[in-house]
Amino acid sequence: MDRIQNAITAVILTMNEERNIGRCLAALSFCDEILVFDSGSTDKTVELAQGKARVVTRPFTNFGDQRNAAATHITTEWALWIDADEVVTPELAKSIRNAVASNKADGYWLHRFTHFAGKKVRYGSWGSDGVLRLLRTSKSRWSDSAVHEHAIVNGATARLSGELLHFSFRDVDHYIDKVTRYSKVWAQGRAAVGKRSGLLQLLFHPAWRFTRDFLLRLGFLDGSLGAVVCGLSAYNSFLKYAYLYQLTTGAPAAKPD
Repeated sequence: MDRIQNAITAVILTMNEERNIGRCLAALSFCDEILVFDSGSTDKTVELAQGKARVVTRPFTNFGDQRNAAATHITTEWALWIDADEVVTPELAKSIRNAVASNKADGYWLHRFTHFAGKKVRYGSWGSDGVLRLLRTSKSRWSDSAVHEHAIVNGATARLSGELLHFSFRDVDHYIDKVTRYSKVWAQGRAAVGKRSGLLQLLFHPAWRFTRDFLLRLGFLDGSLGAVVCGLSAYNSFLKYAYLYQLTTGAPAAKPD
């Protein structure tokens, strides 16, 4: 496919994102095109996106497969992969346009800061989150992972200045609901390749996650907010291995919602 040179398509995968899609789209005016790749939303996501983006609908399979399917609809040399709950700041937008014009790399890492309950997390793993999201389409693809898919770039990568704001979790309930669904899928994928979970994994992984994020990655500098998010991350780690334990010991497990 001959793609438009030095042009950018912002690609957003969506499923019932009416809370977030407007804010996300409003920050992408610097892109040459916006592609909303929807998985069959039943809320107003598609309605809000129409007129501002090209909308393509495809039933959801898994995250890696969905991103690779979306890539076949990109008509520009560059793709900026953005989640509906993320917002590009003006400084980052400027860095993206400069990177495309300079043509010095085939992929670029963005510095992402997560917000929890309306507050910006500055430290821990949420505050130092680098994501590879600006990709030269002809030199990149996505892993086939069911969750935690990652970009694979056949070429040089670099980092951009500016922040990508991530409004992923509204509150504790929202976090638990979201990570419960992801943990089930993660456990099923691990069980399918013969991985197991036992006492060591159930104790060590959550403890290490909290220690790493709160102490080594300075989560304590966020104060009470840091303690909450690092504790939730440790809970997420425990939940994944608890579901894996359940699957590999013969106990019945609920399917992901």
